[in-house]
Amino acid sequence: MTDQLTMRRRWIAALTALSLAGLAYWAVSHPSPNDAASPLSSQTQAGQAGQPAQPGQPAQPGQAGQAGQPAQPGQPAQPGQPGQPGQPDQAGQPGQLGANNTPAKRGLELVGWNITGGGGLVWAASSNRWLGLAAPNRDQLLARPEPSGAESPKPSPRPTGPALEPALAGWFEQSGGTARWGQPNAPAECGLPDRGCLQQFEHGTLYIRLADGATGASTATGQVGKLIAAAEPEIGYQAKPGEYAVDTTKYSQWLDWKGPWCHIFLEWVADRAGLGELIGHYGPLFRFVDHMRADFRLVPGPEVGAFALMTTTATFSHIGLVVAVAADGSSYTVIEGNQAEADGPKAVLRRDVKITDRLPTEFWMPDYG
Repeated sequence: MTDQLTMRRRWIAALTALSLAGLAYWAVSHPSPNDAASPLSSQTQAGQAGQPAQPGQPAQPGQAGQAGQPAQPGQPAQPGQPGQPGQPDQAGQPGQLGANNTPAKRGLELVGWNITGGGGLVWAASSNRWLGLAAPNRDQLLARPEPSGAESPKPSPRPTGPALEPALAGWFEQSGGTARWGQPNAPAECGLPDRGCLQQFEHGTLYIRLADGATGASTATGQVGKLIAAAEPEIGYQAKPGEYAVDTTKYSQWLDWKGPWCHIFLEWVADRAGLGELIGHYGPLFRFVDHMRADFRLVPGPEVGAFALMTTTATFSHIGLVVAVAADGSSYTVIEGNQAEADGPKAVLRRDVKITDRLPTEFWMPDYG
């Protein structure tokens, strides 16, 4: 009877020990959610199984296993150290989770991760800590919704509108820059004769002739601004006395014409501004006058952009380009060729003309469009 009781106690002790060992194994292989959320925690140590009871003594239950302490950083077998907040795409040191194999996605709450086949780390910006994931999927991470208040910074809007022509940049700044001219409102027109470039701005027109570095400007815009800007750098040009008392100018040589050249100067300027077909190419002055009266529009008084057909004697014999008009209409400013001051040489001049200074004058406006 005593032997049977002893044998039964031994069986009970053995079964109790096996049950406790199974419970300890289950606890190790199924960590609690709090344990799983820490990427840097090491594996917990399994509790030691209780020792089998001595014959005749009831079995003592085993002591519960103690939770593993967080692994110390820097140990080669532990997970890689996460990058510091603000530098999410720095890879951690290789360890149990492996090296970083996915680039960080900025602008989300999850701004960095370290994914391998066995686990991962994710930086949660809102809680300022790393979270562990069990075998995460990259697509799952990318699909995480972007939390409110953590939006990516919006890029600055790119400037819109035409760009300043580089060939005109120096002249633009020298002549007043944005404060005077505003922003470009049309693409530059380059490839003009003598390597010329024109560009329209909010408050005027700029011109440069790269062949000789000449520059011009006008507060007018449109086709009128182009013509005036191309005429301005010619102010001061002087003719050279030629044979048969005919002045020699670059304008006359361009048209291969010897004779009065006030209108030829304007034709040359129009050609440099890309408006040659609008103004025409005529040698004799009377033919140019016929052209104006047939194709231009007669206006009642001086207007910017009009051609002033003036009289110096009893007939119309001189033409200038109106570039400004007095507010009260009593005078206007012209740029004109084949004129002289006092006893000086014939030249291109800019001067103010009073309505009463000359005999009747007609003002003809080209069809600038």
